[in-house]
Amino acid sequence: MASLSSKTRASSTKLDPGENSIDRATPWQDESSKKWMLAWSVRLPNGTLVRRRTQSDKHKDLRPKARGKAKELLDQAKLGEWKSSSGLNEYIDRVSRPEIESSDLRPRTKEQYLGALRLIVGDCKKHTDKDGNAHKYNLKYQSLDAMTNVRLIERCLQEIAELHGYELAEKATVVMSKYIIHEMRRDEIMNYNPIHGMDFKLRSRAKSIAPSKKGGVALSRDEYNRTLEYLLSLDPETLVPERSKKHLAHLNKRDIRKAESLIDLTLLQMTTGLRVTEANSLTWAAHVEIEGEGIVHLTVDPEMSKTKKGRRITVLDERVAKRVIERKGKYHDSIFVIGSPNNSKNQWSRSSVTNQTKMLYLHLAKTLKINDLLTERTHVWRATLNTLLREHVSEVDRSAWFGHTAEVNRASYTDLTDTSAMLRASKVLLKKNV
Repeated sequence: MASLSSKTRASSTKLDPGENSIDRATPWQDESSKKWMLAWSVRLPNGTLVRRRTQSDKHKDLRPKARGKAKELLDQAKLGEWKSSSGLNEYIDRVSRPEIESSDLRPRTKEQYLGALRLIVGDCKKHTDKDGNAHKYNLKYQSLDAMTNVRLIERCLQEIAELHGYELAEKATVVMSKYIIHEMRRDEIMNYNPIHGMDFKLRSRAKSIAPSKKGGVALSRDEYNRTLEYLLSLDPETLVPERSKKHLAHLNKRDIRKAESLIDLTLLQMTTGLRVTEANSLTWAAHVEIEGEGIVHLTVDPEMSKTKKGRRITVLDERVAKRVIERKGKYHDSIFVIGSPNNSKNQWSRSSVTNQTKMLYLHLAKTLKINDLLTERTHVWRATLNTLLREHVSEVDRSAWFGHTAEVNRASYTDLTDTSAMLRASKVLLKKNV
């Protein structure tokens, strides 16, 4: 096995089993926390590349700390140590989780798979009782040998469906098969996949989750217009918690900017149908085109889109388009259209947006008496626009606009740069008395 302290090599050189990139990685200092950071990798004996990030208050402690973690990972990953009596929880921590973290999955998918992995072992704060017990049928204390028991796995997945819904249970099934059982086969703990082709009836077991309407939940025209008018006139300070208003001036200013960004993000999604990740990825230089009369066109690159399909769309409401233009002037140092409220040069993280979105949508539901917004989040605007505009815009144009993967033949013969049909239809939609 190669030495842990590898000699300095070119950064592009592939790591051999047992080697790490700690000595050739370049440290940097985070501007906000002032901590020193180092991104590095280590290749385990089985060939898996594990990526890690180490941080330290002092530059001199950074590499030693990273080397200690690399040694720990290598010690944990010695070949031939797994037995059928080994604990599943330990196997997940040392094999399955690193495999997901080092994969080339989309960040959002990786986050969902890691969340599903936690539920499999009962790591669920939402359903933890006063004694600290969560998920009666979780697999945390099972052995690797128990993974041949299909009924055991079935009860675990069905419980996830009952408590968290069908979609999350489906992701847990993928994780179970691909990142637990498949890895066990690679480690020669078992020689087949016991759940391959099994139907666990997860959809019918998802009793606690209300079934969604086909095509998603859409607001009525009245609800849509009332929400749009309200957000256009909403003072961001209304969304700042009372305790924040007592903070130092610069902290209160930060919270106001966060609320303003959340309002602008929602207005942008309402009038474009952008997915939240797409809206968060827009930059002024690469994705925004402003016509002389105040029309704002947006380009969604294929790598930004969930379906890997690029498209060009327009902000459908002129008042929102005006806010977008004003935002560019107000935050002239910003790289992203809706950047991080803490640093406009950085992208706003998905987790932070999700937390803030819940607060805003609950506020809208209570203030405007729109019950759907108690449970629906950012995807509601895609469903709403698609539903309200279907009488005025052809299915072909709508499919191209929203970047859907269905009906590829129709989308293939659509001019993705022509946004005139949607723009004309929006003028009908946004008239209150139509």
